Amino acid sequence: MKNTAYQVSVQCIHDAYCKMVIRNAAYAAIRKLKRKWEKESSLEDLMFEKNAWLTADFKEKDRPKKEFDFMVRGLSIELENEALAVALLQLAETDREMILQYYFLHYSQAEIAQHCGLSRSAIGRHLQSALKQLKMELKKDHQ
Repeated sequence: MKNTAYQVSVQCIHDAYCKMVIRNAAYAAIRKLKRKWEKESSLEDLMFEKNAWLTADFKEKDRPKKEFDFMVRGLSIELENEALAVALLQLAETDREMILQYYFLHYSQAEIAQHCGLSRSAIGRHLQSALKQLKMELKKDHQ
Protein backbone atom coordinates (compact mmCIF):
# COMPACT_ATOMS: atom_id res chain seq x y z
CA MET A 1 0.00 0.00 0.00
CA LYS A 2 1.45 3.36 -1.03
CA ASN A 3 1.56 6.32 1.31
CA THR A 4 -0.06 9.48 0.06
CA ALA A 5 1.83 12.77 0.06
CA TYR A 6 -0.19 13.85 3.09
CA GLN A 7 0.75 10.72 5.05
CA VAL A 8 4.41 11.20 4.15
CA SER A 9 4.34 14.83 5.32
CA VAL A 10 2.61 13.84 8.58
CA GLN A 11 5.24 11.14 9.12
CA CYS A 12 8.06 13.65 8.48
CA ILE A 13 6.55 16.16 10.92
CA HIS A 14 6.12 13.42 13.54
CA ASP A 15 9.72 12.25 13.05
CA ALA A 16 11.01 15.82 13.40
CA TYR A 17 8.94 16.30 16.56
CA CYS A 18 10.29 13.06 18.07
CA LYS A 19 13.87 14.08 17.26
CA MET A 20 13.30 17.47 18.90
CA VAL A 21 11.85 15.86 22.05
CA ILE A 22 14.76 13.43 22.30
CA ARG A 23 17.31 16.22 21.72
CA ASN A 24 15.70 18.42 24.39
CA ALA A 25 15.62 15.51 26.85
CA ALA A 26 19.32 14.93 26.19
CA TYR A 27 20.08 18.63 26.74
CA ALA A 28 18.12 18.58 30.01
CA ALA A 29 20.03 15.51 31.19
CA ILE A 30 23.35 17.15 30.30
CA ARG A 31 22.39 20.36 32.15
CA LYS A 32 21.36 18.32 35.18
CA LEU A 33 24.68 16.45 35.19
CA LYS A 34 26.60 19.69 34.70
CA ARG A 35 24.86 21.27 37.71
CA LYS A 36 25.65 18.16 39.75
CA TRP A 37 29.31 18.25 38.72
CA GLU A 38 29.56 21.95 39.54
CA LYS A 39 28.35 21.24 43.08
CA GLU A 40 30.85 18.43 43.59
CA SER A 41 34.39 18.98 44.79
CA SER A 42 37.24 16.55 45.00
CA LEU A 43 38.18 15.34 48.46
CA GLU A 44 41.67 16.82 48.05
CA ASP A 45 40.21 20.28 47.32
CA LEU A 46 37.91 20.08 50.31
CA MET A 47 40.67 18.99 52.66
CA PHE A 48 42.93 21.80 51.48
CA GLU A 49 40.23 24.47 51.78
CA LYS A 50 39.13 23.42 55.23
CA ASN A 51 42.62 23.01 56.72
CA ALA A 52 44.64 25.36 54.53
CA TRP A 53 45.12 27.84 57.38
CA LEU A 54 47.07 25.14 59.29
CA THR A 55 49.90 25.16 56.74
CA ALA A 56 52.96 27.38 57.11
CA ASP A 57 52.05 29.40 54.00
CA PHE A 58 49.04 31.00 55.66
CA LYS A 59 49.20 33.88 58.06
CA GLU A 60 46.83 34.42 60.97
CA LYS A 61 44.81 36.98 58.98
CA ASP A 62 44.09 34.26 56.39
CA ARG A 63 42.58 32.00 59.01
CA PRO A 64 38.87 31.45 58.38
CA LYS A 65 36.43 33.36 60.50
CA LYS A 66 34.10 31.75 62.96
CA GLU A 67 31.76 29.31 61.24
CA PHE A 68 28.27 28.21 62.15
CA ASP A 69 27.33 24.63 61.32
CA PHE A 70 23.84 23.45 60.45
CA MET A 71 23.00 19.80 59.84
CA VAL A 72 20.31 19.00 57.27
CA ARG A 73 19.61 15.48 55.99
CA GLY A 74 22.97 14.35 57.32
CA LEU A 75 24.83 17.10 55.44
CA SER A 76 26.73 19.89 57.15
CA ILE A 77 26.23 23.48 56.03
CA GLU A 78 28.81 25.97 57.28
CA LEU A 79 27.93 29.66 57.42
CA GLU A 80 30.46 32.39 58.07
CA ASN A 81 27.87 35.17 58.30
CA GLU A 82 27.03 35.40 61.99
CA ALA A 83 23.96 37.61 61.48
CA LEU A 84 22.46 35.14 59.02
CA ALA A 85 23.21 32.19 61.29
CA VAL A 86 21.58 33.90 64.29
CA ALA A 87 18.54 34.83 62.19
CA LEU A 88 18.25 31.24 60.93
CA LEU A 89 18.33 30.00 64.52
CA GLN A 90 15.30 32.19 65.27
CA LEU A 91 13.21 30.27 62.70
CA ALA A 92 11.24 27.15 63.52
CA GLU A 93 13.30 24.02 62.88
CA THR A 94 11.20 22.86 59.92
CA ASP A 95 11.32 26.28 58.27
CA ARG A 96 15.07 26.51 58.86
CA GLU A 97 15.60 23.08 57.30
CA MET A 98 13.48 24.03 54.28
CA ILE A 99 15.46 27.25 53.76
CA LEU A 100 18.77 25.42 54.06
CA GLN A 101 17.69 22.65 51.70
CA TYR A 102 16.31 25.01 49.09
CA TYR A 103 18.92 27.78 49.09
CA PHE A 104 22.09 26.04 50.26
CA LEU A 105 21.70 22.44 49.11
CA HIS A 106 19.76 23.46 45.97
CA TYR A 107 16.98 20.92 46.40
CA SER A 108 13.83 21.60 44.41
CA GLN A 109 10.56 22.31 46.16
CA ALA A 110 9.29 18.95 44.90
CA GLU A 111 12.24 17.12 46.51
CA ILE A 112 11.71 18.92 49.80
CA ALA A 113 7.97 18.20 49.63
CA GLN A 114 8.61 14.51 49.09
CA HIS A 115 10.99 14.39 52.05
CA CYS A 116 8.63 16.34 54.36
CA GLY A 117 5.42 14.67 53.22
CA LEU A 118 3.82 17.96 52.13
CA SER A 119 2.71 19.29 48.77
CA ARG A 120 5.04 21.39 46.63
CA SER A 121 2.78 24.42 46.99
CA ALA A 122 2.83 24.06 50.80
CA ILE A 123 6.63 24.05 50.68
CA GLY A 124 6.50 27.22 48.57
CA ARG A 125 4.29 28.92 51.15
CA HIS A 126 6.56 27.78 54.01
CA LEU A 127 9.61 29.13 52.17
CA GLN A 128 7.90 32.43 51.48
CA SER A 129 6.82 32.95 55.09
CA ALA A 130 10.22 31.81 56.40
CA LEU A 131 11.95 34.31 54.11
CA LYS A 132 9.73 37.11 55.41
CA GLN A 133 10.53 36.14 59.00
CA LEU A 134 14.23 35.83 58.16
CA LYS A 135 14.20 39.28 56.57
CA MET A 136 12.54 40.77 59.68
CA GLU A 137 15.12 39.08 61.94
CA LEU A 138 17.98 40.40 59.86
CA LYS A 139 16.55 43.91 59.90
CA LYS A 140 16.06 43.68 63.67
CA ASP A 141 19.67 42.53 64.15
CA HIS A 142 20.98 45.20 61.79
CA GLN A 143 19.36 48.03 63.75
